[in-house]
Amino acid sequence: MKKLILLFILISTFAFSQAPNRKLTQFWEYTSDPTGTTLPNGWNLKTHVWVNTISNTTFMYVDGMWRQTISGLYIAGKDGERGSSGLNGLNGANGLAGDKGDKGDQGIQGIQGIQGIQGLPGSGSGGGDGKVRTWAELISQLNNDNIRTVTLAADIIVQGKWRISQTYNRFKIIHGDGYKLTIPSNIDTFIVRSYVSLSEANKGIDTRLIIENVDFYGSNNIAIYMEANYGGEIKSCNFRNFKYAMDLRWCMGQIIEHNFFWENYVSINLDYARFIGGSNSESQSNHPYIAHNKYRSSAGQLANIRIVACSGVEIFHEIYEGVLDGSDYHIFWDDQNSSVVHGLNASSIHAENKAKIASIFIKQKQGVSTISDYFGQYDNTVVKFESAAYAKLILNRFPYLTNGSKFQSVSGGRIQFQDFPAEFTITDANKWVGSIPYGVSIKGWQTNGQTPYMQGITIR
Repeated sequence: MKKLILLFILISTFAFSQAPNRKLTQFWEYTSDPTGTTLPNGWNLKTHVWVNTISNTTFMYVDGMWRQTISGLYIAGKDGERGSSGLNGLNGANGLAGDKGDKGDQGIQGIQGIQGIQGLPGSGSGGGDGKVRTWAELISQLNNDNIRTVTLAADIIVQGKWRISQTYNRFKIIHGDGYKLTIPSNIDTFIVRSYVSLSEANKGIDTRLIIENVDFYGSNNIAIYMEANYGGEIKSCNFRNFKYAMDLRWCMGQIIEHNFFWENYVSINLDYARFIGGSNSESQSNHPYIAHNKYRSSAGQLANIRIVACSGVEIFHEIYEGVLDGSDYHIFWDDQNSSVVHGLNASSIHAENKAKIASIFIKQKQGVSTISDYFGQYDNTVVKFESAAYAKLILNRFPYLTNGSKFQSVSGGRIQFQDFPAEFTITDANKWVGSIPYGVSIKGWQTNGQTPYMQGITIR
C-alpha cells in the first residue's frame, strides 16, 4: 500500500509541476457508500469522486443524487503487467508496472477522466434518463415506432393528436409515474387510431397499447379513441371531465382496471367498429375485463360504463358514486340484436348514488346475463331488463335492498331472483316499475324461520 501511495504522489507531482492542460479528478476515500444530499465540505461537483475502499466502487454527485460511476481505480492489471488505461472519459495515463511475482501487485490505474452519465437508448429526444418532460419530447417518442416505452417525468399540456401507426403490431407502453396530461378543449381527441375497413384494421390488430399511472385532465373531449387493439391495458389512471374518457372499438381482451373517473359523460365506452366490413358480429370489442374502478357522476351524464354489442363482458368490484341523482345509468349494455352476443356478467357492485333511469340497463335478444352481489345505498331502479325474445337474467346474492328499490322488465325476457333478502317477494307490485312480468321466479328465503323456498319454478 505504501508503494502504491508513493507512486501516486510521484505521478501527481509530475502532473502538476507544469501548467495543466486539464483539471484532473480528485478521489476522496471512505469505507462506505455515500448517502443523502449533504455534500462533504469543499466538494466539487465536477471533479471530485467518492471512493469506497471496501467495496472498490466510486460515485459522483450528479443531478441531485449520488450515481455510481466508472473511475478506473479498480480495474486490475494482470500479474506483473501494466495497469490498463483510463476508460471512456479523458484519456488517462497508462498505469505503472506492477511488481513481478506469482501474484504481482496491481499496477496503478491511469488517471480516469470524468465519467458521463449514460442515458437510456433511444433516438434523440427525451432527457438523458430516457424520460420525457415536454410535449415535443413526448410526441417524438410516441411517434417513434422503435421506442416501446415512454415515461413521463413532468406534467405536460397536450398540443396535438398522437395518431398510432396503422401497421404497428408491437407493444406501446406509457408510464405516467403519476404525472398529468392535460388535453385542452381545442383538441377533440388525444390518442387516435382509426381505419377505413376491417381488412386494413387487421394489419394492426395485434398492437398492445398499455397505459399506466397517468393523470388525464380533459375538457369535454376524448382522451383515447382506439380501433384495432388486442390485449390492451389501461390501469391505475385518473380521467377527469371528458366526453369519453376512452372510446374503444374492436379492442378485444381489453383490461380496464383500478382507474378513477370524475365527471365524464361516458367514462368507458366499448363498442363495435363501424368501418367498412365491420358490424355487430364482425368487429366487436369482445371479452373486456373491467374491475376495481371508481366513478363519480352527476346529472346530465349518460353512463359510467357503456357497452354495445360486446360478448364475454366481465365487470367486477366497482364503485359508483357522485351526486344523489347522477348519470342516467351506472352500466348500460345493449347487444344491438347481434347473433353472436349472448350476455353480460357483473358482480360485486357498490352503488353509492342514484342513477336517473336505472343503475343497470340490459337490452338482450338471447342468452343469459348475471348480476350478483349488488349493494345499493339509495332507492333506485336497480335493473331495467329489455328483451324482444326470451333472454334470461339472473339476479343473485343481493345482500341488501332499500325499501324503495325497484326492478323493471320490458317485453319478453325472463328474470330469476336468487338469494335475496327474505323481505323481498316477486309478487309485491311496489318492487316493480310497471306491471309484474310474466315468467318471473325466485329461489329465496322465508321471513318465517328463514327457510328456503321456490316460486314460479316448475320442477320436471
